[in-house]
Amino acid sequence: MGLAIAVGFLADMKENDEEGYEWAQHMLANVNRALSAERLPTWEEPEAVEVTLRPHADSFPYSFIHFLRRAYVLALAAPSDLPPTNGQLTSEDHERMEDESAMLASHLLCHSDAEGVYVPVDLAEPVFASPDSGVPGGGLIGSSQGLLRELRIVAPYLGVTLDPDLSDAEAARLDALGWDEENPFHREHTVFLALWEAARVSVAEGTAIVFT
Repeated sequence: MGLAIAVGFLADMKENDEEGYEWAQHMLANVNRALSAERLPTWEEPEAVEVTLRPHADSFPYSFIHFLRRAYVLALAAPSDLPPTNGQLTSEDHERMEDESAMLASHLLCHSDAEGVYVPVDLAEPVFASPDSGVPGGGLIGSSQGLLRELRIVAPYLGVTLDPDLSDAEAARLDALGWDEENPFHREHTVFLALWEAARVSVAEGTAIVFT
């Protein structure tokens, strides 16, 4: 089992899974209701979308996202460099992430590891809907635009070049690095590329990112 990240979710369900399509309609409607309850903009999820994702890992262990979150939290302090892990996060790493998450401001940090939604709506901060709102992931709603902003912050500390965005050549390099277990940042590179691609398409096509 691992985390899979999808864009064009409703369109895919409509084409391939009638029962899943009905569930996706209901789930995304709950997300829009939660946004409306906070007097925030909503969006209309397309039922047909052209999703062109560059090669990346389709799924990865749930734990991998924590390594990218650690890198992001460290990057906020603008260190001279980013120390790699030895494949394990320390108690200090977890404390830093918990402290930053408590600010309730980060789209990357304030989100479920296993399920949930990022919407193609530019939100300054994530939305914390009621747990009984029908929004997966405990009611946490992130913004695809906000997620991209945070990925831009951590990118240079992972050796990722944005000029001003992620080029095809750089995306291919990151994909290769993600599969190289000798690379001390292979987990971070894997998750960075998967999230970048999902957020890029989400913003361009007006479709939500769905964690499953």
